[in-house]
Amino acid sequence: MPTAQSLQSASGLETIQIRPNVHVIFGAGGNITVHVREDAAILVDSGTADMADEVLDAVRAISDRSIGLIINTSADADHAGGNHALASTGNRVRLLNFLRPSDGLTWGLRPDEVFD
Repeated sequence: MPTAQSLQSASGLETIQIRPNVHVIFGAGGNITVHVREDAAILVDSGTADMADEVLDAVRAISDRSIGLIINTSADADHAGGNHALASTGNRVRLLNFLRPSDGLTWGLRPDEVFD
């Protein structure tokens, strides 16, 4: 079985490729998963707002595909703080929130915002 490939950026973020089209970015708050599809990149979480530029650089180092979807696993700043900055890259980006019962809502993906 092949080993994961790791890339450390100057910003302190570490990116590990765990499958040919799946990467994880560490060091931007919460861990960010990047799934590269033919049409766009899907992010699971976006990290903190102050690390958004570095996260965008890391995503661009992984693929030239635009970000098409950000799925938030939490509303906490280390998971969703970079949403606005990453979604405002000039591409249409859909944001989905995975809400917990403690949020007073049912489990599942709920549409949040679409940025054009």
